[in-house]
Amino acid sequence: MKMLLTSLLTGVFFLSGTVCSDDIQTKLQQQLSGIEMSPQGQFRQENQLQGIPFPIKSSGQYEFSAGILSWKNLKPVESMLVLTENKVEQYIAGEKSFSVRAEQQPILRTINQLFLSLFEHDWQALSENFELQLIQHGEQWEVQMHPKQDALKAAILSARVYGDVKIRRFEFTKSNNDQTRIWFSDENK
Repeated sequence: MKMLLTSLLTGVFFLSGTVCSDDIQTKLQQQLSGIEMSPQGQFRQENQLQGIPFPIKSSGQYEFSAGILSWKNLKPVESMLVLTENKVEQYIAGEKSFSVRAEQQPILRTINQLFLSLFEHDWQALSENFELQLIQHGEQWEVQMHPKQDALKAAILSARVYGDVKIRRFEFTKSNNDQTRIWFSDENK
């Protein structure tokens, strides 16, 4: 369960040179003001786990509305993860298989906020927990994120968000060096 949560939920900005922390929010808002995350679409995910020579792949659909992210895995196993700021619930065959509240695992709130902030394109919220660096590649950009708090560093080494006019990919490395890559597309099949 912890691996599934961390694999799903886990993002430092550099603008063609170094930007001071005080200026980061202003620069981010200017550069990324039109960037958005589609409220629904498809995802493709790969998890590279230590000791396993091949990535574990999954795909499905997501929907984000009113602070609730529904993450429906269609392959290889059908399941649904429902994420809010305060809890994560998993459903298999329509039945709740587990529910974890932030009070039970305090790091959960921070990790949930990370993922929800991506969908809300709330760079300020992300900058509260991560050092952000924006790198511009022509029309494309990359945001590198490094955790500020020790508790978060114990779970996540780093994260990156990639995009153009929309967020297209999110990847992160956990403290045990497991890596997760998620690609987003707007099409909802």
